[in-house]
Amino acid sequence: MGRRTLLLIASILVAALGTALIWLYVQGADSRAQAGEVQIRVVVAQNAVPAGSPASDIRPATKLLPQSVVNAYQGVITDPARIQGYVTTDVVAGIPLVARQFAVAAPVPQPAVLFDPTKLAMQVSLPDPQRLAGILQPGDEIRIFVALQPAGKGVPNAKVLLDRVKVLGAGPVTAQGSSTSGGKTQVPQAIVTLQVDNAQALTLVQTQSQGSGGNLWFGLLGAKTPESSPSETLGGAG
Repeated sequence: MGRRTLLLIASILVAALGTALIWLYVQGADSRAQAGEVQIRVVVAQNAVPAGSPASDIRPATKLLPQSVVNAYQGVITDPARIQGYVTTDVVAGIPLVARQFAVAAPVPQPAVLFDPTKLAMQVSLPDPQRLAGILQPGDEIRIFVALQPAGKGVPNAKVLLDRVKVLGAGPVTAQGSSTSGGKTQVPQAIVTLQVDNAQALTLVQTQSQGSGGNLWFGLLGAKTPESSPSETLGGAG
């Protein structure tokens, strides 16, 4: 074997050794970084569970994860006792469970509602009784009111934001925390899907961004409910 061949083999071995040492250093750096980071015990599912199933179908387990990883999940569950009600989204085995994946009531199949292909479907999350809990059904028409907070010490006001908006669906119900003098209570909230045109969608997005849904109220329209007057409507005269 010639000298040139030996030198080539030696250079390849040195390069391979250098690559291996770099890989070991990087792995060690990751381990050292995680070792210095707070570890949070979170709840994961040992099995996959489809949406709509009882929460009791989940086989929970706990798993330690770095704080930086836990921060990527909003509302991560750390106590298996919080797994209650029904699953609203598909549960993937090994992934941390979050509070918004569970509802206090089983999802109710909704009857088919014709959707205007020229319109948009938008979702709004509202608490009881602002969303007409137990009354609102797909196909209903509603009037949407908005509570206005005046600048300074002005008197609070309310206006009609949108009128004759068709409901496409209501649910599922989730529990949201609400601070009270006695601590934290669970306030049911539901996602309501509405059929709107582009201008109505822009109005809803703007209002939701300002008030996060807490300033909206739904009113169910009857067969003979009078139209809202311009003075009652946001942007109207008067």
